Amino acid sequence: MQEPSEEIPFGIPQSRLVHYRLMYDLLALAFQADLTRSATFMLGRDLTGTSFPESGFNGGWHGSSHHGDKPDNIANYAKMNRYHVQNLAYFCDKLQKSPDGDGNILDHILIYKATNMGNSHRHAHVKVPVILVGGIDGKFKGNRHLAFPEGTQATHNMLLSILHLYGINQEKFGNSTGELPGLIA
Repeated sequence: MQEPSEEIPFGIPQSRLVHYRLMYDLLALAFQADLTRSATFMLGRDLTGTSFPESGFNGGWHGSSHHGDKPDNIANYAKMNRYHVQNLAYFCDKLQKSPDGDGNILDHILIYKATNMGNSHRHAHVKVPVILVGGIDGKFKGNRHLAFPEGTQATHNMLLSILHLYGINQEKFGNSTGELPGLIA
């Protein structure tokens, strides 16, 4: 075995981009080695004042989420959210390029990326955006955007539908009223 040619870094990288990508690389490696098929990665606490200068905006995460419905503030908050989704895309690309059985890792899993509020300025828990990526062994169809009239569907319905995709035949999940229409294609 050859000695490393550079000093091995210690601690958390100063760059959030480097840190996030390192964490996504470790998750991808765990999936590639079949050490797990389940992982949770929290990018930060909702109340954090952390900034993400690599997003193109240097404001604090929580403070920026209270954008006052002002277009310039919303645009800056959107830069931070776009940054996080771009990092997720990096992870998805790694998984898609990783062979697994009859396809790739992304074909066989489901990634759930979400927030806890639809409008964080108003602390509104409705119209919550969720990104679902993966194929669940061909059971989940991607490349779709599902939108529902306000007040007609709850996140619980989507979570119940996901349980059903995994063959967990539970009748209710939280306050669910049934499966989310159109999620299971």
